[in-house]
Amino acid sequence: MLSSLSIIISHILLLHLARKALKNSTKVSESAKDVLLCGICAFELGCVALEQGVLMEQYGLAIWAVSLILVVIWQVAGWDGVSPSPTGHILEGSTLGFLRVGSMLVGSLLSYRHMTTIWTAELTGLHRGRAFATATGVCSLPWKNKAIYMVMISEMVGSILLTIIPRYVLEHKTLANNDPNKVVRGAIIGLAVLIIVMAGMDQSGAMFNPTLATLLIGGCVGYTTTQHILVYWITPIIGAAIGTALYPVIAGTEDKEKKKK
Repeated sequence: MLSSLSIIISHILLLHLARKALKNSTKVSESAKDVLLCGICAFELGCVALEQGVLMEQYGLAIWAVSLILVVIWQVAGWDGVSPSPTGHILEGSTLGFLRVGSMLVGSLLSYRHMTTIWTAELTGLHRGRAFATATGVCSLPWKNKAIYMVMISEMVGSILLTIIPRYVLEHKTLANNDPNKVVRGAIIGLAVLIIVMAGMDQSGAMFNPTLATLLIGGCVGYTTTQHILVYWITPIIGAAIGTALYPVIAGTEDKEKKKK
């Protein structure tokens, strides 16, 4: 377990330093920084998620669940508002938004190349054969025989919930006033993410994130490229759009008062 934890923690720390260096740079424009930061965060998410798969396989669901909550807390408290999902940038519909999405996709795919290099070195027995087992055309989707509409419903519902809940928690006035470092809100969001992911895990893999889905299960036996795009790109985008539309209603009177003002 120490080897996997060392890989996860070292990548988080090193990429945190990389983000700080980029933010402090005076040679890069603000828009370029924005795009590159999205790519770096996606790279970090990819590296961490891939190694978390090792934790789940070798040490079980409980260890993986704790790691997931801790990682979400870090993303909320340490990423300075960068979203782990590209859906918001896609819905934004701007050139900058699509550049962010491209950067996130590249970062995700590079994380796979990077992690397979580490796994191939087999610094620990836990990584033996891992690179081959996760390769395109070798990995297989456990839910491939489920009706595709059921898989889409799982991704849709999860995407709606993960569009609404984190935003609601982050914008909650009482929580915000008593949680300046976002640690408590990160823990609440982490617990929500865990519950939603576990509810959809056997149904669709509980991706709810197009670039992460492309990294983790893109090319796996079970779905064609078209089916993958339909289930793991188009469906979460629609879910995020629905969640965004529902949010003002669910958030309640605060939003109504803002509109009146």
